[in-house]
Amino acid sequence: MNKNFFDNKIYDIFNKERDCSHGHLASYIPELAKINPNLKALSIITIDGEEINIGNYNYKFTIQSISKIFLLALALMDNDAEKVFSKISVEPTGDPFNSTLRLETNQKVFNPFINAGALASASMIKGKNPKEKIERLKHFISKFTESDNIDISNEIYESEYKTANKNRAISYLLKSINVLETDVEDNLSFYTMACSIILSTKDLAKAGLVLASGGINSQGERIIPIKICKIMVALMTTCGMYDHSGSFATSVGIPAKSGVSGGILGVVPKKMGICSFSPVITEQGNSIIGVEIYKDLSDIYELNIF
Repeated sequence: MNKNFFDNKIYDIFNKERDCSHGHLASYIPELAKINPNLKALSIITIDGEEINIGNYNYKFTIQSISKIFLLALALMDNDAEKVFSKISVEPTGDPFNSTLRLETNQKVFNPFINAGALASASMIKGKNPKEKIERLKHFISKFTESDNIDISNEIYESEYKTANKNRAISYLLKSINVLETDVEDNLSFYTMACSIILSTKDLAKAGLVLASGGINSQGERIIPIKICKIMVALMTTCGMYDHSGSFATSVGIPAKSGVSGGILGVVPKKMGICSFSPVITEQGNSIIGVEIYKDLSDIYELNIF
């Protein structure tokens, strides 16, 4: 891919007026309801080193469900894939991210990018306690972002952990069917810490670049095996946008993982890592402006992998 892949149309895409009147902030986590709804950012890094940052790209937000990518990758690094996928399947659900419906009938988690799957991934990461696990995860993420400054929002963590009644119920259900082998509260605490990690779109675009490059960062260091990288990108394509994943794949065609705080991490294999941020979300939990930006990027710059 040549340098200067993008032209001035990218600024038109970013600045385009979008209708967010039908959206909302993720108010089920009280602290997330306090975020400025007008924040907006876009970062893109290509494999040739072209970097574009627009808007509030230095603003650090909690990554929420984007953490599920890193949780699964580290679980796969700590265990063989056979063990991980004996407890977690890789099929889309079509259900909301925090649904328990299929757990009760299938006795197995459908995929790692719903809450039940991420809680299962978290339980398979090595560490004596939540503190040791989160330090390992932060170090792991720092390899993707090439930054040692990986922090957690304590305010978001406390707000989310106190109100995590649905995730707590999911955890006990997972425990009852032997998917969760660790202590429920310890695992929930670690998972909530992972969701409360704060990164900018610049940080996450670098992480996307690692996945776009087959598991190698911009310094040429291999962060994850190519086999795990392929698994991650495939699951982002089929399951990464909650129960909007099929529509996103057909209309945009960019492997992506969203979070309810408003971030969307995208990967165009062998081309670039992308991250957008805008906190007003749909009922499914996806950023309204972010989805529209990805649609325009895909159409105008022909980034649809299909």
